Amino acid sequence: MNRRAHPVLPLLLVGIALLSATAVQAQLGIALSSSETQFLRYEPVEVTVTLRNYSGNTLAFSETGANRGYLYFLIESHNGKIVRQLKPGSNPADGLVLNAGETKSLSISLNSFFDLRATGSYTVKARVGHARLSSDYQSETLAFEVREGLTMICRNVGMPGGEGDEAIKTKKASLLLFQAGQESIYCLQVEDEKFVYGTIRLGRQISSSEPELDADATSDLHLLFQVTSRIYSYRVYSLTGGQVRLRQETFYLPGNGVPRLSRSPGYITVANGRPATEGVDYRFEGGQIRQEGR
Repeated sequence: MNRRAHPVLPLLLVGIALLSATAVQAQLGIALSSSETQFLRYEPVEVTVTLRNYSGNTLAFSETGANRGYLYFLIESHNGKIVRQLKPGSNPADGLVLNAGETKSLSISLNSFFDLRATGSYTVKARVGHARLSSDYQSETLAFEVREGLTMICRNVGMPGGEGDEAIKTKKASLLLFQAGQESIYCLQVEDEKFVYGTIRLGRQISSSEPELDADATSDLHLLFQVTSRIYSYRVYSLTGGQVRLRQETFYLPGNGVPRLSRSPGYITVANGRPATEGVDYRFEGGQIRQEGR
């Protein structure tokens, strides 16, 4: 008997395999995305995990039992080394409920789970599984970079609260510039010798503009920087409870000259500018400020 396989048989087996793979993939869909691909060192590396339930059943994610479900990440550095986890066993999907046919997105800061302090290139994959499903499901690979910034302005800020002979605690506030794609981006970073309390992306650099950073008597941080050809952003950040919080943001137009920070006893104001009016002088579009033509 001729033992050669029938020519139709391999094609039939391939078709069955493809259908089986499709059936497995159809149980739970997972996608990984990020709005940025370059991040300043210590800046939150924010990603979005999108999950869709194709199983036809509600999937509740818990740590143990019949509803045990989990989401985890695999991150590798540019030299192929696995990045160290800060919280081994952490499960960002704990408590998630996906109804049949439902899609949900989770916003996750990878810095909360992994040591991403080293500059360089990284790749990350997300993987999800559930006790009621026969297979785990993995996203496509997402690449990103962590970069060092260039210090433009630096201020040492004394923190209120010390009494008597107690040493006055200080924090360092820096206005940094780093390259993200084709743009140079301003960031505010607040740190001391032990911690980085916040790294906040402010906006892109406008050619030939001169940003300003100062601190008032209450240790609030005041920033003034140009965001369009005529619009300037004035922001005030407070340093409370170990966090950097935006307390105020006002937009200015040139008045008697280029807007500048002006220090008076105990407080800081904006000189040479006049407040801009939303809808008249500027508008927000896609999260970005746009200057109105006048």
